[in-house]
Amino acid sequence: MFTQSCTKNINCGDTNDMIYTYNVADSNKAKIPYNGTDTLVFVSDKGDTANLYGQTINQFYYKITQNYGTADCQKNYTYKYQNINTSFLGNNLKLYSVSFIAYMNEQLTNPSTNSIKIIINDSLFGKSNFEYFNSLTYPDDSVIINGKYEIGYNFNNSIFFNFKYGILRIKDSKNNIWTKIK
Repeated sequence: MFTQSCTKNINCGDTNDMIYTYNVADSNKAKIPYNGTDTLVFVSDKGDTANLYGQTINQFYYKITQNYGTADCQKNYTYKYQNINTSFLGNNLKLYSVSFIAYMNEQLTNPSTNSIKIIINDSLFGKSNFEYFNSLTYPDDSVIINGKYEIGYNFNNSIFFNFKYGILRIKDSKNNIWTKIK
């Protein structure tokens, strides 16, 4: 009597998992107008003052993992997209939080766009990309900060912004206008 064992001869080829990491470009990181310990002071058109204190700069990766292959031959592809979040908190109930986020856009098949997202009081107020701001040639308006006029650009009609001071003016969801004074 012969005893014989059989196994499947599976040739899967390369089944090593693949990891792709997409970072915000160093040139755009240098444009982030905050260092994480800043204090933002805004005054509203109603006379309210909001002091917002930098919490930190939090860097993390948004991950998407996709599994390809069969049950016998699996291969995972992981895509990591860098996010750099600078957040500010204050105690004025009308303007209590601001987040400025530079990130790699995970919606693109071949990511190359560095984007900006601004969240005010837990609501998204605008997102665009660094390239949009780099293409602008004429400022939209100016505000006075520390006794000097500072020019900027409208960002989704709710945020007035430049790369030197960051957010210069905010039009909140109740149509209050908050202007940065320092």
